[in-house]
Amino acid sequence: MSKAFNRTRLLLTTMSLTLFIAACGDIDVSEPVDEEPITSLPSNTISRLAFRDNNATSGQIGGAMDIKFEDAAASQAQDDNSRAEQVWLYWADSNGDEFGEPWQQTEVAELPEIQIDGEVVVPPEAKMIKVYLANRLGRATEGLAVRFDDFIGNALMTGPGGNELESWYYGDTRAKISISKRNDTCYFDNGLVSVVDMANEKDTNWHSRPDNSAPNIADDGLFPPFQFECGVEPVNTHREISDEIGVWTYSTLNDAMYYGTLVYDSFIKYLGEPALNDKIRLRVHYGAQWQDMVFWDGAYANFADAYPFQYSTLSLDSVAHEVAHGVLTRVSALNPYQNTLSNDAMTLHEAFADISGVMVKYYTSGSADWLHGGENHGRVRQLNQIQTESQAIASFLDYDDAGDNYYLRIGMMTYPFYLLSQKWGLEPTYQAYLQAAKTCWSADGTLTHAANCIRQQAFVMGRNEADVINAFQTVKIKLFEHGVLSHFKMERNDHQLSFIDNSQSTSEIVSWSWHFGDGVTSTAQNPVHQYAAAGEYNVSLTVTDSGGYQDTFNRTLYISD
Repeated sequence: MSKAFNRTRLLLTTMSLTLFIAACGDIDVSEPVDEEPITSLPSNTISRLAFRDNNATSGQIGGAMDIKFEDAAASQAQDDNSRAEQVWLYWADSNGDEFGEPWQQTEVAELPEIQIDGEVVVPPEAKMIKVYLANRLGRATEGLAVRFDDFIGNALMTGPGGNELESWYYGDTRAKISISKRNDTCYFDNGLVSVVDMANEKDTNWHSRPDNSAPNIADDGLFPPFQFECGVEPVNTHREISDEIGVWTYSTLNDAMYYGTLVYDSFIKYLGEPALNDKIRLRVHYGAQWQDMVFWDGAYANFADAYPFQYSTLSLDSVAHEVAHGVLTRVSALNPYQNTLSNDAMTLHEAFADISGVMVKYYTSGSADWLHGGENHGRVRQLNQIQTESQAIASFLDYDDAGDNYYLRIGMMTYPFYLLSQKWGLEPTYQAYLQAAKTCWSADGTLTHAANCIRQQAFVMGRNEADVINAFQTVKIKLFEHGVLSHFKMERNDHQLSFIDNSQSTSEIVSWSWHFGDGVTSTAQNPVHQYAAAGEYNVSLTVTDSGGYQDTFNRTLYISD
């Protein structure tokens, strides 16, 4: 039956129903609203797509695709003569070039979610789905493509995880783990994530290189995913690390597979696409058992055991951290295999990776956890503090104190992120950093330049730029045109300290207010103070300039006997 006949029948039925209702009396019949006739093709107003395959059959996809518009109202307005009526889905290659006919057409009324029913067979050459808006005249000239990975997790596995202080059981206190199963063999590979048991060996080819100027190359033949014989209900208990002290890890393999999948899903949410150009590959029990190393090599995230120094190097935020290095390498100019990165670019890498750890934990729990590495009870960084760790600098004006150790400057980016998240929320703040990285951060740039990129993104997002300026002022990164930055240095002689003001102002500083942490104050520019007893003291300096701008700097000092 033709579409034209159906429309005619619908119109006649509607007219008959209207006449019937009018004849009944006492019923108010409103005039139908005339739609603007469609005279033009729609334009592409799709700004973002996200799709995660949930069909566990290899070579098939299924699941929900989220779609967002630059202006959702404009894309669906009834008085727009170029309004979209449908969304057409095409297969596309790795470059985003579509091929073939549309394999699904969805009505705009069903948005913002497109349901791709299961058992859609993926052509071998298809790496992306390209989406176009369309109406009765045809499709838009431009579309948007989204990458996807083929989920093959056709089995759910149980087993232990964690350590003696914090332990859990997958399938009981935590969800089961998605793996793949063929015949009676289970594989730690679900198409999205694979986990390799290095059995305390290293990738000798990688470590024998004269330098790491090129990324590692994934080799699933040389480093296959962990596998074990399994029954109808798979259980993995391999491999516990324990001694007379206790259990250091029940199964880093299980934790890696579970965390890797969570990290994959969280990046789908925040990026709108998979984190990497291929599945996430994790190698655990990497190197000698005593070695303490975690690193991203361009193909794998690698995690040593660090026994007996901490429970493990693998945690949810450490997996997110290492994968985030791969993300930043892929989406920004901070690609160490193509560009020489400045020390500040390396700081940006580490800060973005730590922030991504916060975001993945937020994705899984709904709450913010600012302690990076806390699950392992080893080395940690406190991301809601300016000084994230011991020896970290207290401000950007202490830049030189960090030397070549770019980790000690992480707080210059993570603390402003923390402050902005308290105003904007975590997700908008992460998007500001992410978009700044994509569009503005440079391999030879400075932290000040990176901060200014975030300020620019605040404007693009319709956020208050002053929030960014104020957040970075707390770490003494200057983004303002007029203002003052409070700062001081110290010289000590036993319990006596000389405080040296080196504050900066766009005008002239006219007053100083010191608090030495022991009840004593001063208004001198460069005071000398004698502490009566050993202890920890928080010293603050508030300065005011001739323009009326004011700023405060705090520094903690320790007086020993």
